[in-house]
Amino acid sequence: MSRFYQQINHDIVSTKNRLHRILQLTFPEIEGLFSATDSPHYWELLTIVPHAIITRRSRQALMDTIQGGISWHIGHQRLCKLVDQLMSMGQISAPAVAANSYNVAQVIYYAKRLIELHGTKGDILTAMVDKAKDLPEYSIYQSIPGFSDKTVVSLIAELGDLHRFRTANKLNAFVGIDLRFNDSGDYKSTGFITKRGNSTARKVLFRAISNIASTASYGHPSHIND
Repeated sequence: MSRFYQQINHDIVSTKNRLHRILQLTFPEIEGLFSATDSPHYWELLTIVPHAIITRRSRQALMDTIQGGISWHIGHQRLCKLVDQLMSMGQISAPAVAANSYNVAQVIYYAKRLIELHGTKGDILTAMVDKAKDLPEYSIYQSIPGFSDKTVVSLIAELGDLHRFRTANKLNAFVGIDLRFNDSGDYKSTGFITKRGNSTARKVLFRAISNIASTASYGHPSHIND
């Protein structure tokens, strides 16, 4: 499940990149509508407003279109603000393709695909947590500041039972972060990691350490980060 989760993650990144490229032709300004372009709300909105020309309808017509097309609740005040932002963006936008271009269908396809992938990713994570929550290492990993459920179950999946490694060096070798030195004569190298081990575990660990450092910088210091 962990490997499938990583695969879905990769698919999401690829699909987001493709969506970004197509949006440059139909409505590039809409990417600035929300603070992030990786939410299901944003993708669902793209299925309704895939081209800038749609924002040039009457204000009420655009409000009705969005209100009737989204699955999430939005208050009247928030809807008005959203529509005003879209109309302002539409006024300055200069689409490179017509509203009936096949690129518009691509925007809708990629947006729907991202919603589907996001849902699948959530389902996999829920299933992994359900299987891992009774393991003794689950609560230990969770006690580390910066470790989310995603990080914890990914580490458990990739590293397995740590008791099978007699030393930390053996675990380092399994992950591929053990050091190699290319010394010659008087030359002494500083060393570099071998990268021979589990590349997926190495990637998960890199992100986990980044999370620890980020959490420590935002007011949650820990001796592990130190």
